[in-house]
Amino acid sequence: MRNETAGSPISLTTSSAPIPEVPHRVADAFSPGSTVILQDGRWRGLLKENGLTFAWFDGARAVATGVRTRVMYGQTLESDADGRALVIGGAGESLFAVDGEGSATSLAALPKDSHATSACWLHDGGVAFVTGSGSLQVHRATEEGLRPVAAVELSLDPWSFRCAPPIADDVYALIGMADFVGVVLAVDLTGTVYELARFPNLSLGDTRLSLDETGERLLLPARDHVNVGGGDLSIVTGLEEAVSRRSDFATRDATVPPVLSPGKAPAAKLAAVDARPAVAPDAAVEPKLAFGPLTTALIRMLRSAPKRSKPAEDILALIRPGMPTDLRAYVHAWATRSPLSPTVYEFWMASPTLVTREWILDLVGSSLQIGIFASGEPILGRLRNTSKSIVMIDEEGVPYEYHGLEGFLSDLQMRAPKDDFALDEWM
Repeated sequence: MRNETAGSPISLTTSSAPIPEVPHRVADAFSPGSTVILQDGRWRGLLKENGLTFAWFDGARAVATGVRTRVMYGQTLESDADGRALVIGGAGESLFAVDGEGSATSLAALPKDSHATSACWLHDGGVAFVTGSGSLQVHRATEEGLRPVAAVELSLDPWSFRCAPPIADDVYALIGMADFVGVVLAVDLTGTVYELARFPNLSLGDTRLSLDETGERLLLPARDHVNVGGGDLSIVTGLEEAVSRRSDFATRDATVPPVLSPGKAPAAKLAAVDARPAVAPDAAVEPKLAFGPLTTALIRMLRSAPKRSKPAEDILALIRPGMPTDLRAYVHAWATRSPLSPTVYEFWMASPTLVTREWILDLVGSSLQIGIFASGEPILGRLRNTSKSIVMIDEEGVPYEYHGLEGFLSDLQMRAPKDDFALDEWM
């Protein structure tokens, strides 16, 4: 990406940071329409229950707090070093810090007729936020509370900002993204604002990265990483040099923003929320047999079993948007039929179940167990749509990956006795 600021050492370089998947249990814990954000291993979100309620994932369920908001799009719910989440409350007229026990501290009540559309922590515990009128306001942390530093008008709305890791005690490096443009600003404690970099012609840039096709599960990456569009993260390099040379760059017209009053914090209120699986809307529709010959034969075998009087809802609920189509067909067959201990050579099939064992989740990711080998090794189907979606874990804990059901069944066919392969009659 081209930086149009002359002489700036700042650039955007494709990052090698791994992109995590969304665990099934996280997707289940937050109702459809909720926004969930991952940062530093913590899942936090806005639960779509009686409006939007700030909540976090406790490893099993979503825990709702007493903090409510009507601001969804611009929320990053960023955590500080102490794990406190920054939440824009109400219609944007309040900023709260919510700790891991659900206790909310009111950081600021914005002036009348002003509201925040996005907000981020500064490295010293202060905050920066963008108002609905397009003003970026920076307030440092002091022993007496937040104190205004600078306000600068932005040319586009909405903006999402992150404060880069600390470079100097007396300056903040702020990285902002606004769909098609990105900027890096240096704001020092004198209230001077320097524009260190500008990246035009981005493609839906953001400080967050969508983790699935719903756009409701997001990653908030390291503070010097951004999403420039296309589903990849980029690292912002050259920050330290640019900040040290900030006087070489043009300044932006800046004013001193109003002093913010602390406001009133909502009462702590915690409630675990029952999971509501986000089942695919077409889960009950029988998938077409558009697979390889062995997978097609396997599904035909399962569908030859007696039909259930009605689909098994607990099995049907395992079908989610974006899962591999061959695994979807396998799950659907078990949900609508009652197979009796079907086997293919050493593969003993079973009704699919969601994997909950931590060591398997760490090794394979979100997955379903679809059976075992005759010698007891589990056979798993990954829920994310990847070419190597079928996994067998041997007795020593080593995973063997296959290209979908077709690759797995092909391996079985190769090792089975000739003229004695269970799927032959279904080919």
